[in-house]
Amino acid sequence: MKLFCQALLVVYCVAAPDVFAQRVLFVDADAVGASDGSTWADAFTDLQDALAAAVPGDDIWVAEGTYKPVVPFDSSDVTDTERGTRFQLKNGVGLYGGFAGDESERDERDIQAHPTILSGDLLGNDNGNVDPEEVTRAENSWHVVVAGDVDLGPVDATAVLDGFTITGGNPNEFAPNPNDAGGGLFIVGSQNAFSSPTLRNINFIANSARFGGGITCIFSSPTLSRVTFIDNVVTENGGGMQSIFCAATLTNVFFRNNRSGAFGGGLMNNRGATLMNGVTFIDNTASRGGAMYNLLGTDVVVNAAFFSNVADVSGGAMYNDESPTAVMNAIFSNNRTLDASQRGGGAIGNFREEPFLTNAVFYGNTSARDGGAIFNINSDPFVFNSIFWNNQADGAGNDFFNGGVLGSNPVVVSTIVKGSSFDADPLFVDPDGPDDIPGTLDDNFRLMAGSPAIDAGSNQGLLFDVLDLDGDGDTRDQVSIDLDGNLRIHDAGGGPFVDLGAYEFNAPGVLTAAEDAEAELPDAPLFIAAYPNPFRGQATLRYALPASGRVTMKVYDMLGREVATLVDGVLPAGMHEVRFEAPHLASGVYLYHLEAAGRTATRKMLLVR
Repeated sequence: MKLFCQALLVVYCVAAPDVFAQRVLFVDADAVGASDGSTWADAFTDLQDALAAAVPGDDIWVAEGTYKPVVPFDSSDVTDTERGTRFQLKNGVGLYGGFAGDESERDERDIQAHPTILSGDLLGNDNGNVDPEEVTRAENSWHVVVAGDVDLGPVDATAVLDGFTITGGNPNEFAPNPNDAGGGLFIVGSQNAFSSPTLRNINFIANSARFGGGITCIFSSPTLSRVTFIDNVVTENGGGMQSIFCAATLTNVFFRNNRSGAFGGGLMNNRGATLMNGVTFIDNTASRGGAMYNLLGTDVVVNAAFFSNVADVSGGAMYNDESPTAVMNAIFSNNRTLDASQRGGGAIGNFREEPFLTNAVFYGNTSARDGGAIFNINSDPFVFNSIFWNNQADGAGNDFFNGGVLGSNPVVVSTIVKGSSFDADPLFVDPDGPDDIPGTLDDNFRLMAGSPAIDAGSNQGLLFDVLDLDGDGDTRDQVSIDLDGNLRIHDAGGGPFVDLGAYEFNAPGVLTAAEDAEAELPDAPLFIAAYPNPFRGQATLRYALPASGRVTMKVYDMLGREVATLVDGVLPAGMHEVRFEAPHLASGVYLYHLEAAGRTATRKMLLVR
């Protein structure tokens, strides 16, 4: 048996047979043959028939066209049963779209040339108004696709959805989940058994819901790569995607023009641990967190662009609500807040937390009230190796506003801030791009020769490479690449120091791991990281165990003296976390050392007073 393992918010393993009996089932709405799925000529015309016939090991190839979960019996009276009918993913079954209908190899398909659409518009009457209460959407499917089920159980990584456009879902019921969430795709697991489907080459377009227009993910750990969310709308949270107690991994994911009536125009992360690499948010809107809202979670965002997102109240691009979000290699440009009576934070709003920002660019963000770039309320963010330029607040603080009853005191290290002691034009190549419009995808924030940002950073400020972006198999080293995938630390004339901002000047490229490599987890403890790091007073240490057993975790100072014993006992397999309180320790570097399963691992964390 082979074990498929996922280590993010929770670690779990599911067994799958070593060898599947390979079979392809064909689906083509225009086929006129025997309709048994055996060939293109005899393809199933209904995708539901192929899903019913599929067993673990099967691939389903779907030709271009539009496929709906059900054809209503009476178009004048679509029933709740019909609205609740959906395409259900299965373990061990790969569902692939983008075929012309004559291919003999999967690699021959062309997803762009042969769009394959899964639609919840059961009556085919949707107009251009994407809204849960739009009358023409009243009979649409509650979910177009579902992964996992309370009765059927969760799905694992062998449940694959690849090469489709998903549209027209509309769970608009004022009732508990699931009929109010996940218009395009509803992913559900449980606290003890997460669902972890694999999603590739998917477009979620014009879905609506109360929550999670494109996707709602609950107690799950899906993997998304090359996925887009466009024009999805919700009345409450997560216009593009809502994640609740999820450990999603997003790679090369694009959010554009998604809208939320409350939190997270593009993405709402709620009490999870989302890992993001290569994400772009543009023109998304919400009340708070125009692009992204993070609530009570631990999120890592690497290699990201936030352009022209809008929030009415706070956090034009991102709002961190008691979430120690970590961000690296990111650009925040032309994001804004609109309500002059509310908090502000043109790019980011922070509430009661210590987020960590490194190698970021904040350019041309605006607030109708305070904090043109960042608004902090009872928050003490860490900002390393970054650039703040041309941000504007109509109230106080063009770059930072620090307030709250307890006050806010950001730590800013090796960072250009206009009007500060390090006030120097960073010499961007073309921050408005060839179109001379800020906050669009052609903007160029690379550095020109002679920029004061070159070799001006702190190498210690880089994040841990929890996504293994350099492909060396080590998630305990630091992120070593920039937004272009070039070497992060190299000698550009002033020494081997990291540059400020999202890009390294004249840096050589590095070879990274294949995006879709399916490496198994090693039989060793896997640190997710310590957050925040650096930290003030307390930090959260998260780690995963591949098997149950005795575990010890201790903290040492740099002289090898034991400072604290955090864990000493038998723990089950899975993800664990422990808080390290350090009210009386001096500033400096400390080591946290884990012993489990006969193996050891040691990492560093920095205490700053």
